[in-house]
Amino acid sequence: MSEPKKVDRRKFIYAGLGAVALIAIGAAAYVAMNPPVVTKTTTVPTTSVVTTTVPTTSVITTTSVVTTTPSEKVTLNVIHCWGGDEFKTFEPVLKEAESRLGINIKSMVIRTPDLAPMLDSLFPNNETPGDVITTWWPWAIKKWAKEGFLMDVSDIVSKEPFLQGVPGMAEVEGKTYGVPWTEKPFPIFAYRKSFFEKNGLTPPKDWNECVNLFEKLKSVPGVKAPVLCGDSGWPISLYSTFEAAIFTYGGYDLHHKLITGESKFTDSSVKTALETYFLPLLKYMGDPVDWVSGVDLWWKGEYPIFPIGAWIYVMGIDPNDVGFFFYPGQKSTMTSTDMWFVPKSTKHPNEAMALLKFLASRDAQELQVRQGGQWALRTDIPLEAYPDYAKPLAQALMQMKIDPPLDASISGAFSEKFERYMPLLKADPTKLDSILVELEKTARG
Repeated sequence: MSEPKKVDRRKFIYAGLGAVALIAIGAAAYVAMNPPVVTKTTTVPTTSVVTTTVPTTSVITTTSVVTTTPSEKVTLNVIHCWGGDEFKTFEPVLKEAESRLGINIKSMVIRTPDLAPMLDSLFPNNETPGDVITTWWPWAIKKWAKEGFLMDVSDIVSKEPFLQGVPGMAEVEGKTYGVPWTEKPFPIFAYRKSFFEKNGLTPPKDWNECVNLFEKLKSVPGVKAPVLCGDSGWPISLYSTFEAAIFTYGGYDLHHKLITGESKFTDSSVKTALETYFLPLLKYMGDPVDWVSGVDLWWKGEYPIFPIGAWIYVMGIDPNDVGFFFYPGQKSTMTSTDMWFVPKSTKHPNEAMALLKFLASRDAQELQVRQGGQWALRTDIPLEAYPDYAKPLAQALMQMKIDPPLDASISGAFSEKFERYMPLLKADPTKLDSILVELEKTARG
């Protein structure tokens, strides 16, 4: 999530900035639109707009039921970052929200790197393209909150049992501005169970077994390299294993202190972690390939192991044939932690907050994980709610502490430099010291 499809993938989210620029120009108009009560689907490159209508007559909040008529229905613009097959797992949540709240929802797919500059230009003019928006960049939520552009959602979050530390990712001066949605951990070292069984391979239990596995894979017929290196402008395999090495050697504390600034990238503990668990991995990685196209190559067995995010399960493959392992000994990990927020410039604050309350609820989040491809940030979602293929990862996450990625937590400038330097490090590992110096300057600049 059979042979992977080459359509309807996360690649659409990352396609062309030109279409997004058009959205920015017309963003204010999107908010003001009041479409007729019909079902309508319009697709524009990079941005998908889906409007659905479910007959209903009540808006449910935590304290009251407000009766409405179809002609009074409000349309909320909801911006998210899931296209193709990923959107199919989110669509049932939107339909349920419409049914329960008596509203219409128009969904738009805009990837976060394109959304952030758009909101930076619109918020100061009291405009917004969306009423309820998600991002996996906590630093961006904090930035907009400090600038006074977001609504305080502390009351919603404080009443829900989220994993410890997760609400704090979107906290500013004691107030919370983002509602946690779900998570997709990365990297997982994904492999095909059938490939491993055919070649008599098993997941490693320690680092020596991990190296031995990579060595064995070099001699398997048809294998170009043991590990796929996903790149094409988003070097996910590189920067995620960079961080996983820090988690494995230094644990949650070392990784988190790099976010807060209590530790430096130039500290000896960081360098040792990377020299022990990251640099040795690079020689088993193939030359960088487009990470979405790489799904096909991995599935065919040309690259048996793919360090990637758990969203791989819904990228047009058979999820039941996907196995995974973390770095042996890794007891904490990072996740793509999606969070919802509401701009103060929304023209429908009551309805937007009602939708936010629903998205924070157990009903909504359990419905989401039942679709597959996402994992809960609430502590009360039962294991039985997950599809069978997702249960092993859900169980593993229950035993791990989680942290947001470095690039999503520090700043946009750091994110840009971090991702740019990872391919350089792959090409020349001797540049580790100089790259760590540059990362530290950018992180604390």
